[in-house]
Amino acid sequence: MGSALPLAACALCGRLFARKCHMRRHEATHSGPQHPCQFCGKAFARSDVARRHAQSCATRTRHEPLQKAKRGRKPHACGRCFTQKLSCGPQRPCLRCLRHGLPCTGVGVGVESNSSSTSSASPDGNHVDHTSLFLEITDPKLQYATGFLGSKEPWCNRKMRHHLEQYAPHSDQDLGAPTLDIPFWGFDDPLSDLLLDDSRYRNSALLPNQHPTCNLEFRLNQLTTDLREVCTTHPSIGQGLSFSVTNYTAILSVENFLNLVDLFFVRWHSQWPILHWPTFDLEKASLPLLLAVALSGAAFSRAEDSVETDPVFAKAFYQTAEAYIFDRLDALCSPADGIEPILNDDTIEVCQAALLVEVIQKSVNDTGIRRRMFAKRHPTLVAALRSLGILGVKHRDSTMPSWGLFIREELLVRLAIWTFLTDALPTLFCNQPPSMILSEMIGDLPCDEKLWNAATETDFSKEWRKTTTTQHRPSVQQLVTNLFDDNWDHWLRGSRGRLSVDHLNIMIWALQPIIFNLRTTVPMQSSLSRVLRALHRWWSAWDDTPQSNRVGLASHAPELARLTKNILEAGLRNDAKFSTYLSGLALEDTMHIHELIKAVRVGDQSR
Repeated sequence: MGSALPLAACALCGRLFARKCHMRRHEATHSGPQHPCQFCGKAFARSDVARRHAQSCATRTRHEPLQKAKRGRKPHACGRCFTQKLSCGPQRPCLRCLRHGLPCTGVGVGVESNSSSTSSASPDGNHVDHTSLFLEITDPKLQYATGFLGSKEPWCNRKMRHHLEQYAPHSDQDLGAPTLDIPFWGFDDPLSDLLLDDSRYRNSALLPNQHPTCNLEFRLNQLTTDLREVCTTHPSIGQGLSFSVTNYTAILSVENFLNLVDLFFVRWHSQWPILHWPTFDLEKASLPLLLAVALSGAAFSRAEDSVETDPVFAKAFYQTAEAYIFDRLDALCSPADGIEPILNDDTIEVCQAALLVEVIQKSVNDTGIRRRMFAKRHPTLVAALRSLGILGVKHRDSTMPSWGLFIREELLVRLAIWTFLTDALPTLFCNQPPSMILSEMIGDLPCDEKLWNAATETDFSKEWRKTTTTQHRPSVQQLVTNLFDDNWDHWLRGSRGRLSVDHLNIMIWALQPIIFNLRTTVPMQSSLSRVLRALHRWWSAWDDTPQSNRVGLASHAPELARLTKNILEAGLRNDAKFSTYLSGLALEDTMHIHELIKAVRVGDQSR
């Protein structure tokens, strides 16, 4: 038999312990701080024991029970960083707010409980909106609004991560590890404090540097060559853009490219789900789409020394990528006279790339970029979708459709819907006349996300049998028409359970071009009652949706409904303070709508 383990003795009371760590913990009870019970005064050496005692003591002494504290680490970030799930140092103002020229509020304690604008309080009530997405996103001091258009919570899908890891090179760098060295981007990385290189995602064996990686590297080299040609074709665009080895590897090396794709799916995909990740193939996707996905991921990345950024290079690179993608779109959708454009996979992917780049570019606080997107790029994309017949795509009636056919049709449905939403954004914020009309939005609404994210055909079949929202989905036109119709209550009862949060979000955005046209063409008094009735009906439908389903950008739909009502009321009063915005004149900045939102918010809080 082995010898007995040596015992450790407490120096104060002589009690013996088998482990020194137990002995040290015991000694701390002699000299450490005491934690008294707030009800009976009894002291305890350990805070957790005192807390458990106080819970039972409150019941015995007939005091109010203690409120359970929220578990986990307490927030120490400033209010702005906290709402975006970012961390910052203890100094105020923090470096991130200083870099973007934004006011830095205090510690974000308690912000989380109020961060969602999803209260089902009626717009007629005295609801106080503590955090306003639209107040943040329209701030004229904000250099980039991309962070607000993506997901605050990481969309971590294990199957999606494993799907991307098959392309990862055999190296010491883990997919998703925040070690990018992008010396020109200057965007904040919400993932810098999250352990996305968790062991759950690293258990899958990475392939060695064989055909997948080599093929991807070859395609990225071809993409670099194409971008050089764009600089030659458009010399004014390429000014300030140098394809040095450093700048090339910053985004188009295999390692960094895969990290940017990963960031796209983690932060962007859940809010703009126009790509089908289970069938998204880096070796087969068109080069414009690969570039757009990488640029979207780069919007959520930053270098460790992000203060030393090169904004000239960043702007030139984005502009070059934009020209490259829209040149391809023109070539595919504007063929020679007498030849109809062909709707194939390449055309669809170029349209997807154009939409992604448009969203990124519109989020940059630059008048020249916005003017180009409003006047040239967005109308080009809308014209392409019209010529290809994408705006009216419906799913074919089938008891059990094939997975491939369903996904192809759903890709077109989502491309049309999210282009329509992108069209409504500048209509609300900048009074830009809509490029799309409600009567052409006769295609289906998006399907259920579980059905869309099914990773295999087997998973798709299971979800198809479970879901009840796949058949007989109305179009955007039918949604809005029913919202204004006298038989709305009857239609809503028949649609109960089939209207999702995303559908209601689409509905409230679809009202924006209608309200804009009413504000700018007819007296407000003649149409106000019908619009307010439609808003009230929308609220009733929203209140019936489960709270747990209200996540992401769609969760801010009530805030948009309140803002819509406030705009109508300000127009009815002919408020001189907001005459520039209420006049309906097209704008290229968000300053005027920002002032209106801020004034309404201050007025609500003063009630």
